Amino acid sequence: MTREETIKLLAIIRANYPNAKISDPAATVTAWEMVLGGYSAEAVFRAARLHMTTSKFFPTPADILDKIVRQEIVYNGPLLKTIPAPKPKALVTDIPEENVDEYLEAFTEWIGFGCEPNDESDLGKFLPFEI
Repeated sequence: MTREETIKLLAIIRANYPNAKISDPAATVTAWEMVLGGYSAEAVFRAARLHMTTSKFFPTPADILDKIVRQEIVYNGPLLKTIPAPKPKALVTDIPEENVDEYLEAFTEWIGFGCEPNDESDLGKFLPFEI
């Protein structure tokens, strides 16, 4: 964000908060530019807009900085990256309706004894999984 954009931003914010007093405009612009200069003007203006719609008080540069991430969500900016779900190691298959009781009976017997199948080939007899 440039110095000219910072001046324009402060003028807009000041118009929204008519009771706010800026005692040293040059120092205020410099301070805001130091904090927000590394961000795009669009993101900062959106953050200021969000602040003006949610707060009755004149913001500090930190207030605007806090709203930069939120403005992306509120004003349909870039979506946050999501982590893809892990791929399952086993595929679940449907149990044919005529075999449901057989699968359940075999499974409950296996659970009741507290033991595990001897090898992976036995697992297919008890659970509707493909390995």
